Amino acid sequence: MYQVLAQTGIVKPSICFLQNLSCLNHMEQLLLMTDIDLSQNRLHYLDDCNVLQCAKKICVDHNRLDFIVRHGALNLPCLEELSLNNNSILLQ
Repeated sequence: MYQVLAQTGIVKPSICFLQNLSCLNHMEQLLLMTDIDLSQNRLHYLDDCNVLQCAKKICVDHNRLDFIVRHGALNLPCLEELSLNNNSILLQ
């Protein structure tokens, strides 16, 4: 659950599970998280996820996503895996 940065000795949490969400607020508090599980919520879009610059895996399965983002695009340079299963994403 925790990842130690060898050069600095800093310990940072690597996995985060968030539940009972209908919107994303204060995502900057998760800035250093690498694995984020937002599944089983009531999210409609991921606009506020761009602050998750260290995220490697984000799971948003079983939500109410209509759009991945409403404006612009996701800009997550470290992202390796984005799971969007069981949502209602509209393709345009």
